Amino acid sequence: TDHRIGFTTHNMDGVFDGDLFEVTEALQKEEMAQKLEAAGMG
Repeated sequence: TDHRIGFTTHNMDGVFDGDLFEVTEALQKEEMAQKLEAAGMG
């Protein structure tokens, strides 16, 4: 769980094996939301 971006996964084995798609997708969504908010569009 990463409380900063509200992300939780139950596939820790996959993450440890390098399957980071869910993690990077959540980080990218949060980054985009922050950019839109900063631009007054969120």
